[in-house]
Amino acid sequence: RPRHFPPSEKIKRGETYQQAAIRGLYEELNIHPMAITLQTETHHQYQHQIPSMSYPGLDTLYQLHSVEAHVVGLPTGNFITNEAAENSHDAVTRHHWAWLRPQEPPVS
Repeated sequence: RPRHFPPSEKIKRGETYQQAAIRGLYEELNIHPMAITLQTETHHQYQHQIPSMSYPGLDTLYQLHSVEAHVVGLPTGNFITNEAAENSHDAVTRHHWAWLRPQEPPVS
């Protein structure tokens, strides 16, 4: 199913946003952590509040982090990866990746 957004990952308890970003790139793109350099000066933290999909009438507050990364070895064209499973019970998911240009913000 098309998602049209960069790789993302939930931060685990006790994990920093940097550790989660590197783990996410490893799990989703099969990129070795030594090939990843986070551009920490691009880090932004923000909140996003939306109605809960599981509990009608209750809002969910997300604490989000965004950071850019320099990654050595990514293909220059479209490519496919199999997500790394953390343990033998996890399903392996196939991802289809494409390079997209950032969209212009809507004119108001």
